[in-house]
Amino acid sequence: MSNLFESDLTNVKWTTFCGGNTDETGNSETCLELASVEGGYALRNNQDPNGTVIRATGAELTNFVNGLRDQGIV
Repeated sequence: MSNLFESDLTNVKWTTFCGGNTDETGNSETCLELASVEGGYALRNNQDPNGTVIRATGAELTNFVNGLRDQGIV
């Protein structure tokens, strides 16, 4: 497996996922952006594209989503 944390994010295609909510002033909510990178995936906040990026393998994301389901969050 390649080193997920060394994957270059310069030209990746980000896909945005939003829940459709707005804040009290009518601004769009913060959305999650996901990009496929060598070795896994990168996730970031669409309102802070230069901020922190979380990187995870496919298995880690699957376990995360399953955990959310098990807790009744989604």
